[in-house]
Amino acid sequence: MRNWLLGGLAGAIASVALVIGTSVPATAAQTSSQTIRGGGSDTTYYAMLQLDALYSGSAGCEVQQGGVVKFDGTCFPDVATTITTENYFHDVIAEYYPIGSGGGITQLANKGNPGFRALDFARSSSAPSASTPAGLKFVAYARDGISWWTANVNTHVPGDNDLTQNEIKGIWNTCAITQWGQVNGNAGDTTPILMYTAQNNSGTRKTFDGFLGSGANSTNCIPASQKDGNFGNGERVIFENDAQPIYDQSEQGSAIFPYSFGRFQQNGGQNGSLGKVDGVAPTKTTIGNGTFPYSRYLFNVIRTTSPAATSWTKKYVGEKNGWLCKPASAHSVDPLTGDNYRTEIEDTLDAEGFVPLPLGPIGGGVTGSSHCRVITFP
Repeated sequence: MRNWLLGGLAGAIASVALVIGTSVPATAAQTSSQTIRGGGSDTTYYAMLQLDALYSGSAGCEVQQGGVVKFDGTCFPDVATTITTENYFHDVIAEYYPIGSGGGITQLANKGNPGFRALDFARSSSAPSASTPAGLKFVAYARDGISWWTANVNTHVPGDNDLTQNEIKGIWNTCAITQWGQVNGNAGDTTPILMYTAQNNSGTRKTFDGFLGSGANSTNCIPASQKDGNFGNGERVIFENDAQPIYDQSEQGSAIFPYSFGRFQQNGGQNGSLGKVDGVAPTKTTIGNGTFPYSRYLFNVIRTTSPAATSWTKKYVGEKNGWLCKPASAHSVDPLTGDNYRTEIEDTLDAEGFVPLPLGPIGGGVTGSSHCRVITFP
């Protein structure tokens, strides 16, 4: 894996990509380098930056021959050693800063409308639902889990660090469980459970609410004064996957917060731990095989109606032949590392704490197999 590339290049790509590439109609055949813009989820933002860097730097067409350079983003004719299976036109990916999965989906659904930033794909850590706008395709490329985070200094958690799904619902949704003594076996422990949750538009919040039950809302048991956006009085609706406000408010001794497994790995745990659910610990194995109860897919979302996703967008995130999805047999060996690009994709996802999908049926009405799945709302 080429670690030298994945660190510094991702940030540079995000900052310069907006001035790279030319704009051509979506229906035109690609003849030159393009910029592909993504936005939305915080959960997948940093992982996608690494994948973007890998794609943007992967092999493609000839842009220098005989001392002559193509300054217009087009290609020279192929030579015998030209690799045509990767990023042929040397497209560049730009990831906009996270505004939540719901925010990215809203932007993508309103592409072309005044007041909405134009995206080519949206990052989403939540699946489509009844409220999802029409004309969008959800392409899953990895798996993640959501568990409950608590600080290591919290001495009130159950000894086995385990909560059942019913206990989790009682804490966040029905408000039947309000004290740690109700779950840790010590009836005399009246220490209140200070439940936190993620902000609106968060894919993690939407998915976690779904785990709580139909129509559930993880803000139900938070007092009105602590979900009004005012951090001066102990706000408990905070930005997803970041427990720092819990420490800032000195509530780490009894707080609990839904947290992405992958982002937990990326953030170093924030001096906390992720608990078990129904006796199952969140690990890459239990998340990958679905035995961890709160597992989920991670998605890139593209448009299927006008203006539909461009060919260059689908070459990157498309469910069948897209670079992130196609099998190793359709990839080439990276000339810089000697590894197949599919191996490098999986290594990158693994390093970011997520679980790559195995080769299998795409689903969602799409024939064939790949390392992605199309998920539709029932």
